[in-house]
Amino acid sequence: MPPEARAALERWKMNQISILGLDGFNKMQMETLARGKNLHSAIQALFSGQREAELDISEELSPYWNSLQHVFMEARSVKHLEGYVIHPTLHYAGYFDCIAYYKDKLCLIDWKTSTKQKPYLSSTFDNPLQLAAYAGAVNSDSRYNLQIKECLLVIAYADGSPAHAHLISEKKLQKYWEKWLQRVREHWQLVIPERRLKT
Repeated sequence: MPPEARAALERWKMNQISILGLDGFNKMQMETLARGKNLHSAIQALFSGQREAELDISEELSPYWNSLQHVFMEARSVKHLEGYVIHPTLHYAGYFDCIAYYKDKLCLIDWKTSTKQKPYLSSTFDNPLQLAAYAGAVNSDSRYNLQIKECLLVIAYADGSPAHAHLISEKKLQKYWEKWLQRVREHWQLVIPERRLKT
């Protein structure tokens, strides 16, 4: 994360703590993580073939679930769910949410939740870099016999309004990949002295 983004995150955190108190902030963080985990589990169950009527969608999750309905109707032919991926040469790893077809395009899909509308990709901060990182790792990981050229960032909303599904084209994904490579290099320059990077 660039210094300016890290500083902005810290300002947001301190502002939330001033409003909620430290205990309130920690509780909010835990609830946010739990909600995201539960939503991902429900999506995974749905895409694994479980009928929607059989899913345990809590009252808290219901608005987010309703927000995603139009995206679910366009997604099909799921290839992978909650996949662990490692980039063999850049040495990073992570878990992606889903690889499936969306409107006839094979996409790596990432599900996010938000209380604020994010109608533009530019309002999703570093989320596209995260998808580019996952896509690059999938494309380089011999366990996955496919190539990701497009990604889909889906933002589900707390008020139940229709989710924004931001399709990242091959051209845009390439630009985000180049930015991600710069981040990786900056990381290794901090970790390893420059003279060792050159040898």
